[in-house]
Amino acid sequence: MTRPDIDADVASLRTLISATFGEDVIRIGMPGGEKRPVYRVHTPNRSVIVARRVDSTGLRHERAALAKLATAGCDRVPEVLHEQGDLTVIRDLGRRRLNVVLHQRGAEAAAELLRDALRALVDIHTCAARVEWGDLLAPITATRKEIRHFARGPERLARLYGLPVPKVEVDALQAVLTVDTPRMVKWDCRSANAALDDADRIGWFDFEHCGLRGGYEDFGWLIADEALPMEVAPIYDSLRPILRDAALSDDPAKQEDYIKRFEIFTCLHASLRLRVIRNELKKKSWTPAHRILRYDLVGADPHMAARVARTGGFLARRHRETRSFAPLFQEVEQIFVRALSLPRTPPGV
Repeated sequence: MTRPDIDADVASLRTLISATFGEDVIRIGMPGGEKRPVYRVHTPNRSVIVARRVDSTGLRHERAALAKLATAGCDRVPEVLHEQGDLTVIRDLGRRRLNVVLHQRGAEAAAELLRDALRALVDIHTCAARVEWGDLLAPITATRKEIRHFARGPERLARLYGLPVPKVEVDALQAVLTVDTPRMVKWDCRSANAALDDADRIGWFDFEHCGLRGGYEDFGWLIADEALPMEVAPIYDSLRPILRDAALSDDPAKQEDYIKRFEIFTCLHASLRLRVIRNELKKKSWTPAHRILRYDLVGADPHMAARVARTGGFLARRHRETRSFAPLFQEVEQIFVRALSLPRTPPGV
């Protein structure tokens, strides 16, 4: 570490951790690379994570969410051990990130690990439902303008890739995505934001973007994550019982309504991830998969991009409101397949 800002952080962290825990610091690493001010600090008896949040809103939201979830007994999120200025010291959930471990395991084991990650999110949402949030968190994509902009994402996707623009039933999509009873959502539930401890128990971190919305969005972020190594369609039936639990209701009608909203949101979110990938490719060429996983980068990898397109198309075909997007997803997938002569079923990374 030779950057002055990093060197200054390291010096202050040694002082902070020594004063907080009464232990010498053995080593300090940066698990997300030098571009992210997140540090793993090791002492003789523990390792902790220290995050520096420059955005005061994100800092406030993250601390408020973790504190509230702690009162509900949630052990799927980091415990806040110390706060000082813009530094937050939290429990280390584990050195192994979910995105990497998913790629290291065979198909069946990876699918079960994905289900475990969804169950961990259900646990978080269950705990979040036990506390009052008041005005601690802000609504996310809640205004009519914001929802309609999100719903028109496939139009922008088509233009970005030079493909025919699909018909978008904006009013119908707005009705589905409008939230009457907001819930806490973590947001940004990509697989790189979860870790496994030594017993393979999954916990979720990075709550700086959390807010209030429908709840299904967190599950959509994970399922539309380009870093997933598996095809979603063949295992989808095994995910649905967990999604029904995520509705936090015993009413079958409410459960099915929740799943519909999840499927439509996730379809639209897949179109967003494909736009993010395309914009990344405008700045540089393909990124090796091992770097994407190691440093939590945008999945500018043809296998990953094609897989997201297949997920989007699979979900698009499930509902009248999104059926017109299915050909678009198929065309986007074929762009990546043709670009590097990919096989229909990509190999593991």
